[in-house]
Amino acid sequence: GNELIPHPTMVEGSSSLQYQIKDLENGVPYYVRIRSRNAKGFGYATMGIPSPTAPIQRPPPPTSISMFPLSAFLIRVVWESSDHNGGSPIEKYVLQWDTDPSFPNAWIDGYFREVFVDSQDDGGIRYCDDFSVPPSLSSTKQYARVLSFNGYRWSDPTMSVVLSTTAVIGKAGPVIDFNVFPTSSSGIMMTWMPPSASHDNKSCGYAGDGGSPITQYMIEYDSEADFASPATSFIVPSTKTSFRIGGRDV
Repeated sequence: GNELIPHPTMVEGSSSLQYQIKDLENGVPYYVRIRSRNAKGFGYATMGIPSPTAPIQRPPPPTSISMFPLSAFLIRVVWESSDHNGGSPIEKYVLQWDTDPSFPNAWIDGYFREVFVDSQDDGGIRYCDDFSVPPSLSSTKQYARVLSFNGYRWSDPTMSVVLSTTAVIGKAGPVIDFNVFPTSSSGIMMTWMPPSASHDNKSCGYAGDGGSPITQYMIEYDSEADFASPATSFIVPSTKTSFRIGGRDV
C-alpha cells in the first residue's frame, strides 16, 4: 500500500514505521532517502543504511549435478552454478550427504562441507567436492544435494536435486601431468604421476586409483588420433613414472 504502517519488529511504545517499495528490479542497487513533513513543508533528508540497497531473494540451487564413487570409501559430487543468483553474487555452496534422503543430519559436522567461491560466479562454473564413506557404510546408499548461498539466504533445500549412489571400487582414473617430448629425431619420452583424487579435484572428473592399488600402466602410440592403425602398446610396472620410445641423443 501507500501508507506508512508499524514495523512488525518494533517494540511496544516505539514509533518505527515501514514502507515497502514494490516492482523494483531484482539485484539492481537503489538509493533511498526519507524526509519528514510539517507545517513548513518537507525537511532534511536522511539516507537509508546501507546505501545503495538491492532487492534480493533466495538464489536457486545449482544445476547439472552428478554424483559418482571414486572408491569404496570416497564419493564425488559435481555441479554447475545457476545463471541466476537471486540478486546478489553467490558466496558459497554447501554439499550435504546422508544415508536418508530427508537429510536429518544436514547441518551436523561430518555430513556437510562448504565450498567457497573464489571469484565472480556469473553462472555455468563447474564445482565439485568429495566426501568419505565409513567402511561400515560402504554398501549403504548415500544421498547428496547442494545448496547455494548469496549472502542473503540459502537456496530452498526442497528445490535441490537429490542424487544417490553407493561407494564401490572402480577402474583407475587417468594419470596426472602426462607429458610427452622428443629426445631425438626418432625418439620421444613420456613422464607422468599416478592417478590421484585429491590432485584432480579441479577438473571435477573421475579420478584416483579406483580404490585399488595401481599394478601396471599401458602405454600406446599411433600415428592416428583414434589409435586404430592399430596402435602399438607396452605394459610397464606401477613403479615407473617415465618411459622412452625410440632413440635418444646423448
